Amino acid sequence: MENKLFEILVKYYYRTVGLIAGYLILILIVILPINGAFKSEITLWIRLLIFCFLFILVTSIWLYLKFKLPKNNKKFGIVISIETENEKQRIRIKKDFANKIEDLIAKHNLTNLFNILIADENQTIRINKALKSFINKRNELKKENKDPDKIDFREKKIWESFDKKIKGHFVIFGEIKERLDQKNKYIIRLNPLVKHLSASEEHTNELRKDLQSNFPREIEFYEDLEVSGFKTTAERIYLSVCLVVGIAAFLSKSPYDAYKIHKDLEQQFTKLGYLQNDSEVNSLRNWISSELLVISRNEYSNRKDIEKTKWYLEESLKKNPNNYASLVFGSVISFTLDRNIKQTLEYLEKAKKFSKNDFTWMYNEAFVLMYIENFEKAYNLYEKLGSISFQFEELVAEECIVFNKSLLEDEPDKKEILFIIGYLYYIKFNNYPLALEYLEKFKIESEEEPKYKYLFDITSQLLNQVKKKMGI
Repeated sequence: MENKLFEILVKYYYRTVGLIAGYLILILIVILPINGAFKSEITLWIRLLIFCFLFILVTSIWLYLKFKLPKNNKKFGIVISIETENEKQRIRIKKDFANKIEDLIAKHNLTNLFNILIADENQTIRINKALKSFINKRNELKKENKDPDKIDFREKKIWESFDKKIKGHFVIFGEIKERLDQKNKYIIRLNPLVKHLSASEEHTNELRKDLQSNFPREIEFYEDLEVSGFKTTAERIYLSVCLVVGIAAFLSKSPYDAYKIHKDLEQQFTKLGYLQNDSEVNSLRNWISSELLVISRNEYSNRKDIEKTKWYLEESLKKNPNNYASLVFGSVISFTLDRNIKQTLEYLEKAKKFSKNDFTWMYNEAFVLMYIENFEKAYNLYEKLGSISFQFEELVAEECIVFNKSLLEDEPDKKEILFIIGYLYYIKFNNYPLALEYLEKFKIESEEEPKYKYLFDITSQLLNQVKKKMGI
């Protein structure tokens, strides 16, 4: 009888029947023998205390195991939560699928970054139920034209409580079934969920697109091919994991980790015979280009490593020659480090072709033209900037003012910089006192220099406008 109860306990430890089996084992193996052998030596109250303690201990262990969740302790946790129909399938998922992914991670020296978390049967049921409810509710809200990210709802709170404990970054959840189709066949249905910090709508859409095109949602193979079937499935999932977790790392402000993961993945694509124009390869190269750009910026602003700054930027443009952000940053580097005006303008000429609704390139070009004293053409661009706006423009304008103030300290003879700062304060921030200060200073310092006559006349007009706004 004890053996039967033990089997029930092991198999259903997370269910009420498992708790009852635990109680019965405790009674049969511990309580009854103690009650019989030590009845005369131990008082009733002490025996009751011992029994209460043991029942509380068993109950506590049961509650811990019932509500325990896998927990990540590395940079990027991969949670595998696949519901199975029997013990054989559970063994296949663990040994032939999850362990194969772990082997691939180790093979490519990514063990220090990745942690595979395999949910047991109880954990899988709870995780999948919470995730399905959360995703279904999200989809319902989207159909009602509501933003689920801005609404608190019960299913969201439940999943967030799970997520907070697990600390995973990529959840692979789904189910495996066996069905008869002439021969016994495995059917594996999988869904991905990625966790990352908030990102731009463009990046979020790109991630969603890559998930849809690269993550295998349903895989079928016959049971007599299960060895190769699970191996191939694991290899396909591993490639998707590397792509998606690398993207999540990049969006979560870990560009060095993202680059390491994606660089290795690109090498694997090459070995597997992917062509350079394959959509998967192009998408990967675009992400790598963005990662290299962020690394280049980091080397420039935080580490002051000029050689690495230039190298990473060059590599970024090799991966994606049309990367708008890299072209704009290239114009900054060419000017600030080398004063290479020709190359700076070449970067900006190409950047404007891929700018879409971003006009950072125009800020840079207007500045460079002003710097080389092509004042009329430069002012035409500044006038255009005065009539347009775009996302994050305020940050761009602030950076321009900070940059120009710093440059003015190094090159005080470049009086046109005073005009730029005053104009931006006026037209972009409506900061009339500072606009007045810098424009008046420019007018005073440039009055005796004929080359500044064009800007001097415009400044007189601008000062009249500013004073009128200020009621002077």
